[in-house]
Amino acid sequence: MPLIVKESIEHGIDPFITLSVIHVESSWRPQAVSGSGACGLMQVVPRMNPTRSGRVYTCQELMDPYLNIRVGVSALKKWIKIAKGDVPLGLCAYNAGYRCFKHPRYEYLSKVAKRYDFLVNTATAVGGEI
Repeated sequence: MPLIVKESIEHGIDPFITLSVIHVESSWRPQAVSGSGACGLMQVVPRMNPTRSGRVYTCQELMDPYLNIRVGVSALKKWIKIAKGDVPLGLCAYNAGYRCFKHPRYEYLSKVAKRYDFLVNTATAVGGEI
């Protein structure tokens, strides 16, 4: 949890969004692999998120929760920037790429929004105002 909060804040992402993405993408399974080759907690696609030197991460590397969260939050920030700050559009693009700019995936956005609302409401009920 501290890494999720740290990486999210450093990249200007609401930590509850990161938590929601992890829940929707992998149901908190660090070994998750999708049919499209997305790996780990945040379902990072290796070929779409190379290292700074251009090397492509392996799926096995991306199953490390710490690396996956760092790469995933960075990718999410990139998509939100491409979407000119539109967080829902950036989230959609994180999940499905550029096609979201023409055809948003409302089902995915609805899942993330539902989890986000649950987390914020629970945190508020437990700890007061956020």
